[in-house]
Amino acid sequence: MLLCFEAVKRSLGERLRGCRALVKSLQAYDVKYVFGLPGDTSVTLYDEFRKAEPDIHHIMTRDERNAAFMADAYARVAYRPGVCDAPSGGGALYMVPGVSEANNSSIPLIALTTEVSIPYMERGTLTELDQVALFKPVTKWNTLVKKASLIPQIVRKAFREATTGRPGAVHLSLPSDVLGEEIGEDVEIYSEEACKEVPSYRVYPDKESVRRAVSLLLSAEKPVIIAGGGALLSKAWDEVTELAELIVAPVATTLTGKGVIPENHPLSLGVVGDNGGKEYVNEIVRESDLVMFVGCKTGSVATIKWTLLGDSTKLIHVDVDPREIGKNYRTEVGVVGDAKCALRLIIDTIKEKAKKVDRPERLE
Repeated sequence: MLLCFEAVKRSLGERLRGCRALVKSLQAYDVKYVFGLPGDTSVTLYDEFRKAEPDIHHIMTRDERNAAFMADAYARVAYRPGVCDAPSGGGALYMVPGVSEANNSSIPLIALTTEVSIPYMERGTLTELDQVALFKPVTKWNTLVKKASLIPQIVRKAFREATTGRPGAVHLSLPSDVLGEEIGEDVEIYSEEACKEVPSYRVYPDKESVRRAVSLLLSAEKPVIIAGGGALLSKAWDEVTELAELIVAPVATTLTGKGVIPENHPLSLGVVGDNGGKEYVNEIVRESDLVMFVGCKTGSVATIKWTLLGDSTKLIHVDVDPREIGKNYRTEVGVVGDAKCALRLIIDTIKEKAKKVDRPERLE
């Protein structure tokens, strides 16, 4: 797989401070919006945000909770990592719920928190908090930045972690002295082109799992597809609809998967499960002999606390995260890969078999 980088080197005739290196790194990734609120530890950073306008538009929020949720919403709509910031201590605490929601929903989000200076840590300094420990349970990756010259490299890793594999939230804790530190050595500020958007570096499944999935789909009498947020994030709406029409399989969605198939499509069922789901949808799933999960977890909500599927129901699970496959149910076929790529291979394989599936009763 080819790495594609944007034209990279920047002239560093004048010495660069950490705060400027951070903002320049965000600009390299075409970040247009940052949502947040300033504090004592983020003064130098906000000065750089001001200088970066109009390339970066900083949107001041009522509090840090709003900042995280706004960055999450932006990422869901723009298919680009959302960026939010908060000052140390209470500001960082306020941002946790929104970061947690983004990470749990596999939304690419980059949370920046400023921090008290490194020499003042663990000395009872006002607003001091172990922010790396705070964000560890609710992020895909997080780190304390200890040196200004490492900022461009760490930002690149942050975007890569947020957008590759199963996307998620990342957190960078930025001490105020690191933001104010001058970078003496030469550094390169550049972006990894593929990681500006999500999904980056799509993962293709192995052919054997695709072949086995196709065999099950064609032999089933009452197949149902359940599509989740992963299918939507993968932009697999065309593939979900095409596969449903090809094998005449009704499509239910999780709440986060809504929109992956038109609501007025004859094969669209609506939301499944016990949170916003309809009983007729759940009943159709219960009566199926094969369920294909696409880009969604088999958690308590979508499965009504794991009571939705019958003992004899066979299961195909397509997900970019292998840890989700077989997590709660015996799974006949696990297809590890990006939802769009996996479904495209499944569709093409079915078409190669030139087998027409005719289930008119499934449209009634």
